[in-house]
Amino acid sequence: MTIQLGFHIGQQNIALSDLRALWRRLDQNGADWISLWDHFYEAPPAGGTQDHFEAVSLLGALAADTQNARIGCLVFYVGYRNPALLAKVASSIDHIANGRFELGWAPAGMPKRLPPTVLISPLLAPDWICSMRPQRSSRVS
Repeated sequence: MTIQLGFHIGQQNIALSDLRALWRRLDQNGADWISLWDHFYEAPPAGGTQDHFEAVSLLGALAADTQNARIGCLVFYVGYRNPALLAKVASSIDHIANGRFELGWAPAGMPKRLPPTVLISPLLAPDWICSMRPQRSSRVS
């Protein structure tokens, strides 16, 4: 049995240059995976007074900055992005990462966070969680 070591790094309270340097250092020193979170706000909330970066855009940078570690978001919340958009994002990030991207997707565990305008597919049960590796799409020349 092989033990793997990964790092879940919240993308707040840190300069972007320092965060990117940390990713490279972890990758160069054998981290098996590096993940981010899909929060639109600080945790704990700080009223927007601290640096806090969005997950999808940072995953593109993480994919480009690293060569070895698997990467992903601990889980993407389905209420934040259209599922078709997230599928396309996952495919693009996986291409940038040369196949190292892992997709975690869930309706979330805290329904009170759902804005009243968000609709979730009736096919998704409240406790349903899916973590899957996206299939590589064919490259278009």
